[in-house]
Amino acid sequence: MFFTVICLQLQSQNRDVDSLRQLLAASKHDTTRVYLYTRLGLYAQTFESGMDYANKAMDLAQKIGYRKGIAMALNGMGNEYSQRNYSRALDYYFKALQIREETGDFLGQSATNGNIGLVYQALGDHSKALSYFRRAIQLAAPLNIPYNNALTTGNMGDAYLNLKKNDSALFYYSRAFEHFQTSPSKYQMAASLNGLGNVQNILKNYEVSLGYYRMALANGRDYNDTASMAESCYGFATVFRDNAQNDSAVFYARQSLLFAQQVQLHVVIIDAAKMLADLYHHSNETEAYRFLRIAMQSKDTAFSKEKQVQIESMGFTEQERQHENERRSAAAAAERKDNLQYAGIALALLCFIIAFFVFSHSIIANQKLIRFLGIIALLIVFEFLNLLLHPWLAAVTHHSPVLMLLVMVCIAALLIPLHHRLEHWITHKLVEKNKKIRLTAAKKTIAKLER
Repeated sequence: MFFTVICLQLQSQNRDVDSLRQLLAASKHDTTRVYLYTRLGLYAQTFESGMDYANKAMDLAQKIGYRKGIAMALNGMGNEYSQRNYSRALDYYFKALQIREETGDFLGQSATNGNIGLVYQALGDHSKALSYFRRAIQLAAPLNIPYNNALTTGNMGDAYLNLKKNDSALFYYSRAFEHFQTSPSKYQMAASLNGLGNVQNILKNYEVSLGYYRMALANGRDYNDTASMAESCYGFATVFRDNAQNDSAVFYARQSLLFAQQVQLHVVIIDAAKMLADLYHHSNETEAYRFLRIAMQSKDTAFSKEKQVQIESMGFTEQERQHENERRSAAAAAERKDNLQYAGIALALLCFIIAFFVFSHSIIANQKLIRFLGIIALLIVFEFLNLLLHPWLAAVTHHSPVLMLLVMVCIAALLIPLHHRLEHWITHKLVEKNKKIRLTAAKKTIAKLER
C-alpha cells in the first residue's frame, strides 16, 4: 500500500513538454508558435495555465489573421472548460467548428466534433454524442492518421459502453488500442485502456480488468494525464468493491476523487464521492454524509438548470447551422449540376452547328433537308439563350410575371428580325452553295461518263 501511494503521488516529468517549450523558444514563425501554444495547453496541469496558453495562441493568431490558429485557440479554450463548465465548452467548440468548416480543416473538424461528443457524453446524452463521434470518424478516415483514428474510435467505444452495448464497445476500444500501437504519440492511450478495463469489469473478468487499469495508470503517469488517472483509480475501486475488498475500494476511490478534483472532472467526482458515501454508510455516517455532499455540490455545479437551458439553446443553434450548411451544400451541388448541363448543351449545340455546315457542303444534302436543319439549329440556339437568360431575368425582376413578360417581349422583338435574317441567309446562301456543289459534282460525273 505504501509503495502504491508513492507511485500515485509522484509527478513524472512529461516527455513532450520540454521539447515543445524548446521548439517554442527557437521558433520564429508565428503560425508555428500558435500551434505550439495550443499543444502546450493540452499538457497544462491547471485550468489557469491551460487558459493562459490558449489566450496566448488566440492573441497571436488574431494579430496575424491566422483563422486556423483562431480555431485552434477556441478549441483549446473549450478543452479547458470541458471538465468544469459544459455550456462554455460547447460555446467555444461550436465557434471553433464553424471556422474549421470555413477553412476546410478536416482534421480540426474531426477533433472538434469528437470534443463536442465528449461534452454531450458527460451530460448523459449518449445518442447525440455518438452522432458527433461518427462524424469525427468520417472526417478522419481519409486522412489515415493513427493518433487521430485512435482518439475517434476510443470515443465510439465510450459511447457504446454508456449505451450498454458491450460488444460494440469492446470492438472500438480494441481498434483504438491497435491504432495507438502504430502512433508515435501514446498520449491519452489511457482512455482506451480504461475502456477495455471497464468492459472486462462488466464481464466479470476482474484480473484482466485490473491489468488494463494498471497499464492505463502507467500511461497516465507518463503523460501527467490526471483525468485518466482519476478514471483508472475509479476502475480499481469498482473492481475491489465488487469483490468485497472494501478497504482497497475506499483507498482507490479516494485517489480517484483527489485526481478528479484537481482537474474539476465532475463526472468522476460525482461517481467517486457516491461510491465513498456507500462504502462508509454502515461504518462512518459522518464521512458518508461528507462525501454525499461533495457529490451533490459537484452535480449542482456541472448540471444546473440554467446551464442545461444554455446547452439546449446552443445545441439547437448548432443544429440549425448544420442544416443551413447542408442546404447550402445541396444548392451548390444543384448549381454545379445545372452548370454541367449548360456546358453539355453548349458543346452539343456547337458540334451540331459544325456538323450542319459540313453536311451542307456535301453532295448528299438536298435543299429541303438544309432548310429544315437550319431552322432547327436556329431554334435550338435561341431557346438556349432564353434558358440562360431566364434565371438572370428572374433575379432582376424578382419573379414578377408582368415585368418578366415585358422583358421577354422586348427580347423577342430584337431576336425575331435577327432570326429572319439568319433564316434567310441559311436558306438562301447555304442552299445556293449546296446547288453549286451538287452541280459541279454532276458535271464531273457527266464528263467521266462521256469519256
